[in-house]
Amino acid sequence: MLANKIQVRPTVSVTCPRCTEEVYSLGAELKDYLGQSYLDLGGRVREAQKNMLKKLATRYFENKKEITNLINADLNRDLAYFYENGGPIIEPPVTEQNIKDIEPFFYKAMANFFSQLDAMAYIVGKGEMSVTELERETYQYITGLFNIMGRLYQNPEVRKAFNELIRIEMNHSIQH
Repeated sequence: MLANKIQVRPTVSVTCPRCTEEVYSLGAELKDYLGQSYLDLGGRVREAQKNMLKKLATRYFENKKEITNLINADLNRDLAYFYENGGPIIEPPVTEQNIKDIEPFFYKAMANFFSQLDAMAYIVGKGEMSVTELERETYQYITGLFNIMGRLYQNPEVRKAFNELIRIEMNHSIQH
């Protein structure tokens, strides 16, 4: 049985991750969402802010590429294991029971993250928050989200994957 999948935004559908590949996929989906959100917000602000938002969106799309490389490396490791061990079924490291325990907290954290993004976009659109402040706050929220998510899991591989997402964000953040 697969874990529940929820639609959190018209363009974002997330599943509570059961393995590192799913953690990286979540990270890539969020980076894509953030990049697109910044581009969309650019249509509602002054020209100087629009250029900054475009630059920030580009950074998120570049982060997504780095996460995609992690997904590919993870898949290659799984394929190597599969072939070296005679083709066994590889079970996700997080069990269905673990997922049932984690899901309420996972989806609550995701909902809070998107609520904060919506509020900030609204405030920036009204001209009451600068793009620099938006970027700083987004950095805080996304690294906080990945930190909280990692702490929900006992599996060291999954925790490490969330830490990798934090590392990518820290390495590429303009404001921190």
